[in-house]
Amino acid sequence: MVIKMRKTMAGIIAGAMVTAAAVPVFAAEDKPTIYIAGDSTAQMYKASSNYPQNGWGQVFEDFFTDDIIIENRAMGGRSTKRFINDGRLDKIFEEIKPGDYLFIQFGINDGAKDKPERYTSVEDYKTLLTERYIGEAEKLGAVPVLMTPSAAANWDDEAGKFKDSRLEYGAATRELAEELGCKFIDINRIMTDAYNSMEKDEVLSGYFVCEPLESKQYPEGTDDHTHLKEKGARLIAKLIVEAIPKAVPELAPYIKGGEVFTDIAGHWAEDEIISMQESGLVKGIGDGKFAPDVSVTRAEFLKMAMEAAGIPSHAYREGECLDAAIDDWYCFYLQSALDKGLIAPEMTGGTAEAALKTVAEATEEKEAVTVDIMSYTGEFKGNTPITREEMAVIAMRCLSYAAKHSDKEIKTTAEETGIADSGITESYMNTVEAAYSYGLLNGMEDGSFHAKDNLTRAQAVTVMARIAEMLK
Repeated sequence: MVIKMRKTMAGIIAGAMVTAAAVPVFAAEDKPTIYIAGDSTAQMYKASSNYPQNGWGQVFEDFFTDDIIIENRAMGGRSTKRFINDGRLDKIFEEIKPGDYLFIQFGINDGAKDKPERYTSVEDYKTLLTERYIGEAEKLGAVPVLMTPSAAANWDDEAGKFKDSRLEYGAATRELAEELGCKFIDINRIMTDAYNSMEKDEVLSGYFVCEPLESKQYPEGTDDHTHLKEKGARLIAKLIVEAIPKAVPELAPYIKGGEVFTDIAGHWAEDEIISMQESGLVKGIGDGKFAPDVSVTRAEFLKMAMEAAGIPSHAYREGECLDAAIDDWYCFYLQSALDKGLIAPEMTGGTAEAALKTVAEATEEKEAVTVDIMSYTGEFKGNTPITREEMAVIAMRCLSYAAKHSDKEIKTTAEETGIADSGITESYMNTVEAAYSYGLLNGMEDGSFHAKDNLTRAQAVTVMARIAEMLK
């Protein structure tokens, strides 16, 4: 491609141009790499400090086979200019090799006129993309893929739909793609179109809209319609991947196909497993297996029930999450479950009592912010297989909590529980009976409940499906 130089680069950026002489020598068998140059909507976040914030680049590799490498170099607060001035683009060009790909997505921070280190006029934005990102990538034998800025989740009450966003830089990116004829993914429009085919609350649940205690950085809560949680990041990554076969067809062979479980054909829970997989609520265990009859742990079912009910997890708080540590994958779910009273005290072998937690001290300008939580003692033992009666208690508590905090109304479906066997822990009996009366549980074929049996993955998915259906 011949690129027309629009203006001198002096005064736009600091730093020298990277030349083709900088290309390192790679073995022919090296895998191709996708580099991502972008901002906070794509960057990687540490769960220990930033939970539950996420970027689409953080989960991008999950959609590709092991035959390609994803290098996410996106960073928050970066515009086209600042990404260069920080040396981040030069770093990519020191590593990139012929046949690699550079996904380029900016435009959110470029218009920040009050932040001169970021601000890039529309004209300079197009020049930098043309000369530095696209032009230099091509000189190095790499393939640039231009993208519009991520869309914001801005709802228009009057129109009853999500509004177009990032208008100025989105339009400039489209114009540039047309002028240069480069590979291009208009993710801004793709996202907005997708959002307007979804329920408003479903879209917002993927954004960094947090209740108090959900975010470690913002314990008072957030109403951020730009940044993402994992759910939103996965949706955007999926939309980008779905656009690749048309926009960058040579990358299509590296995209994973939909996972097909080879061990559920004819299983009694086959339909529920497939349905929950398609909704993104369950995954396999690898190698095309779902393992429907394998036992589920307490932590695994807690996550499944909370996600089915749409209950957000909370940032981990040292000393307030029983025996879970920050490196336990389920600590965020357990922290929220404890705060909300979703765990029966009998499961911890301790106690639970209401408490008032201060999340922000009073200042001269604002009153203190407090939240009602439950405070537990004991141990959760998240890796212990969960029994069916423990499952019933967590499932019913999640269902009740979700219904109470939404406009959903759940109704009983039967006056008789139909529980044919005994052996249910006395303190769980009322909850188990309620779960039966609401149609959350059906028991075994002979009408028995088998309270002390371990729950299987197939049984867990069936309960998940019922929770999700009741809260539609």
